[in-house]
Amino acid sequence: MHEYAIASDIVGTIRTNYSEHYKSLTAINISIGKFSGIVTDSLDFGIEAILKEDGIDNVKIVFSEAIAEAECECGHKYKVENMFGQCPKCKSSIRKMLSGDGVIIETIEFDKEEEKT
Repeated sequence: MHEYAIASDIVGTIRTNYSEHYKSLTAINISIGKFSGIVTDSLDFGIEAILKEDGIDNVKIVFSEAIAEAECECGHKYKVENMFGQCPKCKSSIRKMLSGDGVIIETIEFDKEEEKT
């Protein structure tokens, strides 16, 4: 279950960069690449479990799917709809993924009232 390791990285990033507001965390919006291979239910479970260990409950976790884009060996950039698809320009299967195979923390929200205390 590599999702737990990713969940740990996500929470660790938030904990490190927003330590003064960490306990007032209310929402995390995460973009998951179409071809990342990540099971969002498992990632959600992992994040919630780690947060619960830190005494943080009721965090809204929202996932969105990132569009996959690639650059072909011919230089053409295109959206990838099928992992086994070819370049629409030259029909080559040799490409470099530009996006859609990773995880990005898009936004993080904190409880404003709790921050004031």
